[in-house]
Amino acid sequence: MVVGFPDSVIVTPTLREELEKSGNVSCVVDQGLHLVYCNPAWDQFALSNGGDGAVSSRVTGTSLLNVVPEALKSLYDQLFAVARDTRLMWPLDYECSSANLYRLYRMEIRPVQPAGFVLVHALRVERPHGSDRTIFSPNENRYSDSRGLIIMCAHCRKTRRVSEPETWDWVPEYVRFDAPRRRITHGLCGPCTAYFYPQFGKVKAAASNR
Repeated sequence: MVVGFPDSVIVTPTLREELEKSGNVSCVVDQGLHLVYCNPAWDQFALSNGGDGAVSSRVTGTSLLNVVPEALKSLYDQLFAVARDTRLMWPLDYECSSANLYRLYRMEIRPVQPAGFVLVHALRVERPHGSDRTIFSPNENRYSDSRGLIIMCAHCRKTRRVSEPETWDWVPEYVRFDAPRRRITHGLCGPCTAYFYPQFGKVKAAASNR
C-alpha cells in the first residue's frame, strides 16, 4: 500500500468506530488522496450497485482520483486544496442516480490530523424519477460517436447526442450496471457545468474571507 501516512495514524480507534457505526458511505484518504480506509457502508453500496471492484479490499492504497471522472478532477483538486488550506469542512452536492431512482448525495470533505481527510457521502434525496425526466431508448446511431464512444454527463448521467452535442438525454439503459457493456466516457452537460463551477467560485470566495 503506497500512502503518505499509515492508516493507523489517520484512522484512530475513535474515528474508525464512528465510521463503522455510520450508515453513510464514508472513506478516509491521506494527504496524497490515497484511500486508507473505507467503512462497511462503502462496501454495501458498491456491491449493491455492481461495483465488486470498488470494495475496500480492492481499492485501499489507490488514488481517490482514479475513480473521479476526468471532467471533475480539477474541481476535486481545488476542493481538497481549499479544505487543506482552511482546515474546514467543505460540502458538495452531487447526483448518483440509478436507472430507476433519482438520488442526491452530499459529500462532506472533513480535514483530519495529522494530514488527511474523511469523506462522508450522505443521501439527501431518493425517489423514483419523475415526469420531468423524459426516458429515451438506447440508440447507437444517436449516441455512439465515430470512435464507438458514448459520452455521459459525470453529474446527471444524461447522454450526449452525437449530431446535437448540446442535447443530452436520459437513457436509463446506459446507467444500469447489469446492462451490456458499452464504451462510455464522461463529460459535463451545460446545466451541470453551470451548477458546479460557479458553485466552486462561491467556495473560493468564502474561503478567502475566513
